[in-house]
Amino acid sequence: MTTSLLEAALGEHVILVAVPAEDAGGLARHGLLAGRGILVEQDAPFGGPRLVRVGSRRVAVPRALARKICVSPADGAGEGR
Repeated sequence: MTTSLLEAALGEHVILVAVPAEDAGGLARHGLLAGRGILVEQDAPFGGPRLVRVGSRRVAVPRALARKICVSPADGAGEGR
């Protein structure tokens, strides 16, 4: 079952299924690649970005972009842990 990164629950480990082609290069520079495990950490206040953990990096993803990124629940292995 896939959902958007914006709809994933805080604290959830997810796998990136698909990223928008027009944003793929920018996301890849931050380690956000299809197939990669990440942890959804928190939402910045006042409608700010969604903060995710990619390996040891913390990445801020604008809400409009997070809405376009498809994720699925991790199987427990969690590469992003």
